[in-house]
Amino acid sequence: MKGWEDFEDEQNALAKAKKIMETLTDEPPFSDRGVIKRLKHRFVVMSTEYFTAGLMKDIVEFAGEEAAAAILYRGGYHSGKAIFRRYKELTGNDDMAIDLCTASAWYFGWGIVTIKVEKREHELIGHARIYKSFEAASYKNTQEFKNEKKCHFLRGVITGIMAEYAGKPYKGEEIMCTGEGAPYCEFVLMPLDIEEPILPL
Repeated sequence: MKGWEDFEDEQNALAKAKKIMETLTDEPPFSDRGVIKRLKHRFVVMSTEYFTAGLMKDIVEFAGEEAAAAILYRGGYHSGKAIFRRYKELTGNDDMAIDLCTASAWYFGWGIVTIKVEKREHELIGHARIYKSFEAASYKNTQEFKNEKKCHFLRGVITGIMAEYAGKPYKGEEIMCTGEGAPYCEFVLMPLDIEEPILPL
């Protein structure tokens, strides 16, 4: 092991990393510079073995399942709000921002997402479907969480998008999940003051 004073500089460390990875795979790197940038933002790639199933397991061991679900949901909620705001600023149009949110989910490998919004008794109600959810796939290969509805992070993202679109706090409920054998994950999104979930027509 080299001493602290013998650290490689950035270029040498990069060249070494490339050489090592070439022995493992012939797939091209996401970036030659060690930084992945898309749409003017920096991104990271993480295996679904850890995010979200592994992270969920770690939080459950530390704080319990209810807290783990809440943490992932809250993180997703704030992410969804930020994603919608970014695309709203870009387009100036709420509906186009929703379309960009769903298209970017496909682009970044989160899944194939559809969101429908309808007005019922003066309230906007959202319904979303995610085909090939990365989160449900993450849980499918675990003993602890398989065969359960567990898309807490994506439920939060979709709900945050809806909250920003409607301009008020929303809550989301997952009513179907590929983790339970369904063909897609489905969510109902409603204002916080509505007591019962409103199912799709």
